[in-house]
Amino acid sequence: MNIEFENNFKYEVKYLSLGENAYREVLQSSPTVNERLSILQSDPKNVEARQQMLRAVLRLDYVLTEKDQNNDQRSYDLQLVEEVKQIALDMVQTLPAEKQADALKFINNLGESPWLFFHLDRTGKSIVDFFENTKQVIKGENVLLTTRQINLMEFVGRTHDIGKLLGSLNAQIDPDHEIIYREIIGKHLEGKTFITHNGRKIVFEAEDVRFIIGVVGLHEDIWREEDFAHQAESLKKENNPQDIEVAIARGRTILHFVDIFGDAVRFQDGAMRIVDKDAFQARFVDLFRRHIKLPIICTKTKIITVDGKDNQVLFFVEWFLGKVFRPQWGEHGVAGLTWTFGILRDEWGINIGSGLIPAVQDGVIQVLEEAEAAIIGVKKNYPGYRYQEGINPQDLQEELSSKLEQIKKLHFRHQSTLTT
Repeated sequence: MNIEFENNFKYEVKYLSLGENAYREVLQSSPTVNERLSILQSDPKNVEARQQMLRAVLRLDYVLTEKDQNNDQRSYDLQLVEEVKQIALDMVQTLPAEKQADALKFINNLGESPWLFFHLDRTGKSIVDFFENTKQVIKGENVLLTTRQINLMEFVGRTHDIGKLLGSLNAQIDPDHEIIYREIIGKHLEGKTFITHNGRKIVFEAEDVRFIIGVVGLHEDIWREEDFAHQAESLKKENNPQDIEVAIARGRTILHFVDIFGDAVRFQDGAMRIVDKDAFQARFVDLFRRHIKLPIICTKTKIITVDGKDNQVLFFVEWFLGKVFRPQWGEHGVAGLTWTFGILRDEWGINIGSGLIPAVQDGVIQVLEEAEAAIIGVKKNYPGYRYQEGINPQDLQEELSSKLEQIKKLHFRHQSTLTT
């Protein structure tokens, strides 16, 4: 009896009470979702963290069910942020006393750049901005998405990553938050109200919910980059946006590049272009850096000019805060974005500024070079490079050598592509 209970509990923890079918893959990934879950659960600390995440997921479903009875007419994006934040705050009490202050500070700063609530707000605004500004070139009956779907995309932008707050980084794999949205948040959406940026009130119908969870439920390309990129084909004019599957694929494709660039890239002066180089560096380059997880901390100095005076500032690159080790994401990302932007240009007249794709390519090379330097620096004990606290360097030499070779090969291949 105890063995059966333990096995059932492990199953619930693995699939966060949502069942194996919820984790069935629509796009092929490598390693597979089940393989990544098995790797995650091979560490007892991760299992403990995922048990906490299971409690948060169950709590979310309970709270949203309770709210269904309250007839709260506030915009549902605001309600979701409010409830998920409260669950996260309540979870702080389960942490060791010495970690609680930092956790509370982190949660209460989520509205600041570059953290979660800030990102959701900016993504919603950037989606609105894209559709508003491209109206000047997209004219006639043939449209990317219907007006209602465009309004739904604003809600998508404001809520798509909300499930990430329900667990620590070591508790989850990438599709967890997509599946939580689809299986839990999705079943509470029908009949809820969303107030758009311009004050328009929308009450979600069944078809709206299908569109929203279709887009959010598969918006990450990590581990499945090539298959994901093929959705760009949906942007071709020969496809009918009245077909819900076409509309969903278009929504995912548009969310994807907005999610990557935020408000650093926008349609301005007749083309998609980088409008804020610092924001581009902070968003795209930092995002790629988070796909190269290494047990390394780099200390560097940077010259910051304030009121005409140069000041030397010390800053850290904490590679260990990365989500995964997937340097290939940058290579596939460039290819996928080039494909997407090419279709937007050729089919819809949305021109691409000459500096955008080269800047993406340069950003990929920059991060690969930084990662190479970090591994070599820490292995050779160069000043400014050190291992993550609590790491035994002797246990990592073979792993770091392997990762260095992967990065070097990718770096060489990427540079070769640029010169041909």
